[in-house]
Amino acid sequence: MLDIFESETETHLQTLKDFLSAAGDKTTVTYTDDLSRALHTLKGSAHTAGIAPIAAVITPLERFVKESRAQNKRANRDVLSLIESACDFLTQGLAQIRENPQASLPGTEAFLEKLDQLTEETLRGHSEEAPRQHPQQAPSRLVLH
Repeated sequence: MLDIFESETETHLQTLKDFLSAAGDKTTVTYTDDLSRALHTLKGSAHTAGIAPIAAVITPLERFVKESRAQNKRANRDVLSLIESACDFLTQGLAQIRENPQASLPGTEAFLEKLDQLTEETLRGHSEEAPRQHPQQAPSRLVLH
């Protein structure tokens, strides 16, 4: 099982690197089917193989990309930086897979915090351009006859 996970992860890691390479120094790029497919498969493989540290990083990133695509968003430099970090986590996770596959990946918490912040700014915030206004209820009027 670990052999299959390792092989698949290396293939999908290359897909992520190819996406970053194609992005070059552009400020924004379109998410690709290959990127989405690679993240989706990595997520499923990590969960199936029980490699929690990799699943903890890839699962929310895959969800972010899926939601971004659904909202026709483009990947900006912040997103590209997170994908690059995910590549580092995958590389690190693969390096320790034989010895200690469940060892935490340093930097995971900071990565997840950045991803949460980006999610709030780009996905949740898209419909909140103006500050939220709570509709004021009209005072109830009691009419006496």
